[in-house]
Amino acid sequence: MKQHSSVTTFLWYAPVMAGISYLLVFILFIVLSKNPENEQLGDLIFSIGQVFILLSMLLFHKLNLNGRGFWKKVALLIPALGSLAYLAGIISLHTTNPMIIFFPTGAFLIGLGMLIVGIQVAKAGELKQWKRLTPLLVGVYPFVVMFPIVLVTGSPSIIAIMLWGIPWKIMGCTLLFELYRRKKSLLNIFAPYNYPAGSGNRM
Repeated sequence: MKQHSSVTTFLWYAPVMAGISYLLVFILFIVLSKNPENEQLGDLIFSIGQVFILLSMLLFHKLNLNGRGFWKKVALLIPALGSLAYLAGIISLHTTNPMIIFFPTGAFLIGLGMLIVGIQVAKAGELKQWKRLTPLLVGVYPFVVMFPIVLVTGSPSIIAIMLWGIPWKIMGCTLLFELYRRKKSLLNIFAPYNYPAGSGNRM
């Protein structure tokens, strides 16, 4: 088992930070009054959340959470492209020609990508027991909550979109627990070699 570099350790926090970003925007738009200042701050926080989703896909790649092989790596590009579409949409809002199509495209690509990646993670076995299903939860959410609302009402629900942060946070907390478990396992492996000073070499 490889020791985790500081960069990889930072990446472990990306999914939970993505979830927190979505939920912070939910608080700004729904709980607090929706004013121009909150909208600008919400756009910034949401953009940061998309960056954390990109970093989450990098984490999946580095740890092979969804398995190895060319097509497994290609699958990780789908949510990444969704995040980039969201970012493009947010940037376009601050131009004279907003491209709203980027937002449903981003939601669909992230949802579809995480559905595929979630199935791959469940089969790969890097995560054990119920933990292997948490990425799948992220992918299932838009298809059972967000998209049906659009089909029924004809428009997306900002509440449903931002509450997508809940499954992201669940997956993120699960991965942080896995990080703690792996680090503890490493400590247990190397514990017999951590002799007190002056004890000499016991080889």
